[in-house]
Amino acid sequence: MTSIYEWNEDMGMKNVVLQGKIGQGCYGEVYKAIAESTSSTSELPSDVAVKKITHRSPSCLADFEREIAIMKGLKHPNIVEMKGVLQDPEVVLIMEYVPLGSLKAYISVNKERLLPEDHFLKYSLDVAEGMAYLGQQNIVHRDLAARNVLVANEYSVKISDFGLAQVMGNSNYYLLKTNRDLPIRWYAPESLSDGKFSAASDVWSYGVLLYEIFSFGADPILDANCSDTKTLLNLLKSNIRLPCPPKCPSEVYVDLMMECWKSDHRERPSFKNIVQTINKLRNISNG
Repeated sequence: MTSIYEWNEDMGMKNVVLQGKIGQGCYGEVYKAIAESTSSTSELPSDVAVKKITHRSPSCLADFEREIAIMKGLKHPNIVEMKGVLQDPEVVLIMEYVPLGSLKAYISVNKERLLPEDHFLKYSLDVAEGMAYLGQQNIVHRDLAARNVLVANEYSVKISDFGLAQVMGNSNYYLLKTNRDLPIRWYAPESLSDGKFSAASDVWSYGVLLYEIFSFGADPILDANCSDTKTLLNLLKSNIRLPCPPKCPSEVYVDLMMECWKSDHRERPSFKNIVQTINKLRNISNG
């Protein structure tokens, strides 16, 4: 169904017209939309993405307000940009429209022409650079996965969906405060056992994202019988890890994925170090 929302004219837009649903978040839906400009000298109407909340509980509203507050302060080429917020008739978040959809779907559909040593290393670099920036802003994403990375073009991706993101305190970590459904297959052992999230737990999730990328979108299933937090945690404590995907360069698995999956969070690389490692691997593959 098409809806029209009045946008703050100070932002240079008059109307936003919803077109079709393109995504689903932890508490909301994302639509492609057309933003109609109020300026007589402006270009044609532009494509945008609109996020609406579908669960209007106090906790979901608080999550949405936090997501907006976090995105408002972010500016990086590898992070989806917030364009504005509509307040009436309901609060909606306006973001840049990233045309090629989720990385998970994109690499699965285009597996015949995408090259691990070329495209996949570049996607990995883009995400690492975006995550390094988030760390500088003291933000933990908590939902880093291929479904939450969007493809701008064949060689560029952007991190999206900050619905679970949190600003870390002076302790440099965030402690889970409420029980909720969480993407446990992407979570570090300390997040599963103690509800502790940090830049290091995002690094673990990044390692799982790398597995998704280099397996052309496969689900990160550690064990077919593993469906609950306790079982998953026991497997991880036994040093069982996701296997090397068939077409993944061994250097990526050994020097990146396995390093991200160190049991001791202090031994995992920083995103700054990950960027350096990927650049070295790209130089070797291009050399």
